[in-house]
Amino acid sequence: MAKTVLIIDDDPVICQVIENILYQFGYKVSTAASTFGGLVYLQQQQHIDLILLDIYFTDGFGRITLVDRLAKHSYYCEIPVGMISRDSTQKIIDHSIARGASGFITKPFKTESLLQQVEKVVGLN
Repeated sequence: MAKTVLIIDDDPVICQVIENILYQFGYKVSTAASTFGGLVYLQQQQHIDLILLDIYFTDGFGRITLVDRLAKHSYYCEIPVGMISRDSTQKIIDHSIARGASGFITKPFKTESLLQQVEKVVGLN
């Protein structure tokens, strides 16, 4: 059964690139352009295997708020969250992991590194 990934990123180009790569390797992929949109999408879906979440948003809701909300929900807390960012300082990575992220992907990324992180988080590697 194909794994389902939700990409939450306000950059449509990044969403399209990740979607194309993952689709090519057998994943089902959906996207949301805001953290609020991602939350609404999650509430409408039956199963998501992984959320890839941009670490910086301008929509006012905030990515850490979303991670916190997911962690407190009995169903959503089981969904791994991989953070995506151009800022790959150790402080940012450590903060993301401490707040519940299961992995970290640095932009720009290579196809191999994206797949490796995704497969690691969804348990295929």
